Amino acid sequence: MALTSGKKLGPYLIESLLGAGGMGEVYLARDTRLERTVAIKVLPTHLSSNPDLHQRFEQEARSISRLQHPNICVVHDIGSEDGIDFMVMEYVAGQTLDKLIPPDGLATDLATKYAVQIGDPTIADGILDRLVHNAHRIEMRGESMRKKRNVPQDEKKE
Repeated sequence: MALTSGKKLGPYLIESLLGAGGMGEVYLARDTRLERTVAIKVLPTHLSSNPDLHQRFEQEARSISRLQHPNICVVHDIGSEDGIDFMVMEYVAGQTLDKLIPPDGLATDLATKYAVQIGDPTIADGILDRLVHNAHRIEMRGESMRKKRNVPQDEKKE
């Protein structure tokens, strides 16, 4: 279910599609109340009608919202409108991992450093991120990264 630019989900105005994967689509949007840019993950209708997957989506939002760490994006809101279930997240412009990692891979020491930065906050809180993949958005600050869960799995648009 592709949402078009200008569609509103509550106070959120859809601007463009960031990417799509097996568990949904992620859109760049504008929070019209707080006048900020956000990312909105939309659960496809065929998945939201499945009670187990709908519950998993809500549990993901609750789990992430309890974490406060610079390597985890902030969940601002969850909602449902016109049969569309969605999660509103912080958006920070960045590149996807497949753009940051050279085709021949990273040096072992740098790969280890990145892996610790990504994994540390979720392991420390007892939540291991099952979906670290090439479509996650990352904001780099020197050799420090900020994990962004704004783009799901396979297909992404820049």
